[in-house]
Amino acid sequence: SRARETARAPPPRPAGKPTLARIYVAREAPQWKQTVCRILKEHYDPVANEVAAEVLRVLGQVEELKPRGKFPAQFAAKLRGDVKTMGAKAFDLSVPFDEVAVLEANEWYIKSLLEVDTVEVITDKSPAVP
Repeated sequence: SRARETARAPPPRPAGKPTLARIYVAREAPQWKQTVCRILKEHYDPVANEVAAEVLRVLGQVEELKPRGKFPAQFAAKLRGDVKTMGAKAFDLSVPFDEVAVLEANEWYIKSLLEVDTVEVITDKSPAVP
């Protein structure tokens, strides 16, 4: 019967549907985010647990950040909010676990979720980053 055929064989893949998923993991934050973080740290008051409001003016004067437009100010605003709840830990731009290991350990789930045959995890340290 038709029900048995469907249960045994996987459904045909529609034409043009991707078979590969590449997941990019940045081991380091971009340079502009590191710069914003450094400047915010310089204006951080650990007693008050906040970053001085003048930091936004300072960021606007940093030449290397100007080509990024509004992104540095948005990132700084978010980071200032995080400092209020997390304290100085908010300045840590890395995560306390191995993202690549987590992705690789859950490869089967990612494949099934994205309906692909292959998952590649690439880092900014990989020899051939596309």
